[in-house]
Amino acid sequence: MPAPEPHSDWLHTDEIEDIAASVRHALRCRDSASTDKHEWKWFALAIHSALQGTLVAHLTTTAIPVGAVSDKCAAAWLLHYNQGGPVPQTKLLAFPDLLKKARKDGQCGGGASYPRLQISEMERKWLTRFHDDIRNQFTHFEPMAWSLELSGMTPLGALAARLIEEAIQANWAFRHAEEETLIELRSNLKRLQNA
Repeated sequence: MPAPEPHSDWLHTDEIEDIAASVRHALRCRDSASTDKHEWKWFALAIHSALQGTLVAHLTTTAIPVGAVSDKCAAAWLLHYNQGGPVPQTKLLAFPDLLKKARKDGQCGGGASYPRLQISEMERKWLTRFHDDIRNQFTHFEPMAWSLELSGMTPLGALAARLIEEAIQANWAFRHAEEETLIELRSNLKRLQNA
């Protein structure tokens, strides 16, 4: 299906463009954080967005959204695809569950011949803590003051960049990406890794 005509009042995007845009935004935030430390908040949210989008794309099968949803949700979608009826509600797996699933052999949406993402147990725990303690606090900001040590932010970006690059190399999540998008994304991932 051809892309809709661009219209100035609409944003047309997809999961790959959103991942690429999130990485671009993370870089902009990182680069301006030396003059405005609040940019680290937006860096963290952009990294989370890019990584979650990558995990979902890596795990999703051709029966969209199967692979990145619970077994119950997947069963409802498969029933819909096979028998019709109302479109089920999609509820993606939580970020920590996406991380766990992406580490397992045979879970890539493309099937057993596609590699799992190389996420160590220490990295999984770190990313889960990042999601639970930092991303959630920034997204669901409670009325309080708090402090965030910034020394882990650039290593967090480097880890996310490595995992996104692994997903690109696995050749499933990004299989339909435009070549120009991939070239730019990979260049930006290198910048994120080499901070």
